[in-house]
Amino acid sequence: MKSEYLDVSNLQITTDEAWENELKRLRKIYTERGALLASLLFPIIMVADYLYKMSEDGYVEWFIVRLAPSFLILITFLLLKNVNKQWKYHLLLFITIGSLFTSSAYKISEQQTWTSFLSSNVILVIAMSTLIVARGWLVYFLFGYFFFINLVLNIYQHQDETFTMFMSNYGVSLLALGAVFIFAAETRFAIMKRNFINSLALQNYLKLLEKQKHVIERKNEDITASINYAQKIQKNILPRPEEIEEYIEEYFILFKPRDIVSGDFYWFTHIPNSLTSNHEVLLWVVADCTGHGVPGALMSMLGNELLNEIVFHQHITSPEDILTLLHEGIFKTLKQKEGNSQDGMDISVLLIDKIDKTVEFAGAKHTLIFTKNGDFFEVKGDKFSIGGSLRGDKPCFTCNKIHLEQDTEYIFYMFSDGYQDQFGGPQNKKFLSKNFKKLLHKNHSLDMNVQKQILDDTLEEWRALGQQAQIDDILVTGIKLKV
Repeated sequence: MKSEYLDVSNLQITTDEAWENELKRLRKIYTERGALLASLLFPIIMVADYLYKMSEDGYVEWFIVRLAPSFLILITFLLLKNVNKQWKYHLLLFITIGSLFTSSAYKISEQQTWTSFLSSNVILVIAMSTLIVARGWLVYFLFGYFFFINLVLNIYQHQDETFTMFMSNYGVSLLALGAVFIFAAETRFAIMKRNFINSLALQNYLKLLEKQKHVIERKNEDITASINYAQKIQKNILPRPEEIEEYIEEYFILFKPRDIVSGDFYWFTHIPNSLTSNHEVLLWVVADCTGHGVPGALMSMLGNELLNEIVFHQHITSPEDILTLLHEGIFKTLKQKEGNSQDGMDISVLLIDKIDKTVEFAGAKHTLIFTKNGDFFEVKGDKFSIGGSLRGDKPCFTCNKIHLEQDTEYIFYMFSDGYQDQFGGPQNKKFLSKNFKKLLHKNHSLDMNVQKQILDDTLEEWRALGQQAQIDDILVTGIKLKV
């Protein structure tokens, strides 16, 4: 496998180097624990064999062969414990497995069958194949050594048997058995190495993801902090309640940005005599800019400044003229004649003249809804927006004039399309304009703050039923006038 550079414990090392470190760790664990276990198992096996073979000849010799490996392994382990070399594990492994084979191969009597002898070798070769730390030259050396021990002991115990007879009877089977388990050991080693490298790559990938997560979280915190600060700026630009309450006693504003800052905005001003040829009036504006979040908020800032310019510097107060000049200002500022920008806004402008007892309305894709002594009326604006879609053609907006009757109560509602376009409900559909209008009509006689709360609660319940997040900025305003 091609080496790749991976971050391991904050060090840049190759996967091959990482695997070598892991192999050293495994070799230490497998070899030391295996040696101690083998040194403890030999006395236990000796007790069982003693009960079975104590009456046979050669018992003392057998006893020594059976018990000696424990002492040999333990002494080797203690002598090598403080040796700081990697080869000590190869030596300890060789002595452990060599002692195990030698002891198992020794037969106390000729009556023991070759079957039991071979089966013990099978078990031991399987055990050897599981020792993944013994591979390559060490595996072949160990098996060659064990094959030689089997050959010598067999010829020693069967002096009439030649090498050819040994090979034809048992040697070929033993070599085949060894080849199978050497192949198994090599395969297992390769699989373990591949799994380790894959695991290492996964760990480093997860570390990289974790670092990227922290970077993203930090950037997100910075962006959110900036947007929260932008929200404060936007709130400061919007009319303050005390400014509105000085001239309008009863009103409500339901303002719910989708993404902290909003593309919807409202604008209000009192225009004194000095700015008009008639007398003081009130201007109330509700706008829905293209987009939401930061792009929408930038458009709302632009719209707010253009309204200030049109009303306070150019002294324009007619709703239809305000919309015309606002369109020209958006078109010029965003250089829409030269580019493909379609940004703009849908907006409604309401002019209230309490002395003259008139209300003038002009809307760009916005509708005015008002009540008169409980009766419901709707005044539709013009069917085009402010901004790029007109491609510089000078629009002609319509002024709708409403005469206010004495001793009559009026409520004027202006709004963006965010409320009626919100998804939710049991069938997860839009709230729709007709349901919004019904809701306004049903509750118009209530206190203005109560109307606002009902609108808010109804929308939240609608969204909750459909388990939907807010999809757009929401702005609904209501003004109550008593003439």
